[in-house]
Amino acid sequence: FKVPFLVLKINPVESKQNELKGDVMKIMIHIGIVLFLFVNVALMSCSKSLNEDSEKGTIETMTQETAHEIVHRIQTPINNARALQDEQEDRLDAMEDSMKEQ
Repeated sequence: FKVPFLVLKINPVESKQNELKGDVMKIMIHIGIVLFLFVNVALMSCSKSLNEDSEKGTIETMTQETAHEIVHRIQTPINNARALQDEQEDRLDAMEDSMKEQ
């Protein structure tokens, strides 16, 4: 069968083999796509829950560290002021005692 711009050679054995190869390739491609999608969905579903937990843990850890640092920064001057106040009260008591003795 000859067409001026296209030459077709028809061989029934080769065409059947090519059809079978094409069908097998199509099936393999479909299986590959389905497998790829399944693996990606499985990994994404697992990684989202792990990332959320680790992010929550990270956020909570950072929040706790910041809270401890803030408490430390606030309590240090307060404790120093209390210590000074106690020292001043002790000095005043000592002075009062010494004045009472005289």
